[in-house]
Amino acid sequence: EYDNFANELMARRKKEYLNITGLDGFLKTFFKSLKSATEGLGLDRMFLTGVTPILLNDITSGDNIKTDIHILPHYADLCGFSDKEIKHLIQIFADSLETRSDLLSPVFPDGKKAWMDDIYRLMVNSYDGYMFSPYIEKRVYNPTLVMYLFKQLEQLDGQLPKTLLDHN
Repeated sequence: EYDNFANELMARRKKEYLNITGLDGFLKTFFKSLKSATEGLGLDRMFLTGVTPILLNDITSGDNIKTDIHILPHYADLCGFSDKEIKHLIQIFADSLETRSDLLSPVFPDGKKAWMDDIYRLMVNSYDGYMFSPYIEKRVYNPTLVMYLFKQLEQLDGQLPKTLLDHN
């Protein structure tokens, strides 16, 4: 969330917050540039994430250049992997492990289906899933976390890693 610093400033250092969001502030200038690019300079639409409504209101001229879609049901699974996609990725990954001949230990001691179910439950329990809309129950999972787990599983020949979070 690239506006986290603004949230910190707003809460603790109001004067600095006003400096970055005021007329000559770098955030105000940045968003003015984006707005002017929508006036015939080739930028028709943009998709922003991680910007709080308060900050966006402070650096734009009210609601004239933005539409907040974050709670609309049609966009609930726009950013991230859905449950269906997670299950499909696990299937593809399990199939690829099954064809490898260089594995050091058996990957599916309790069967492939049990392993896939375990990995799915692990993702659901560890990565929780985000629900962006109160109008529909669709969870999405952070792609960075999901791909980190797959990378670890690949490097560990399908064995579970000791940690499920990338410390970078």
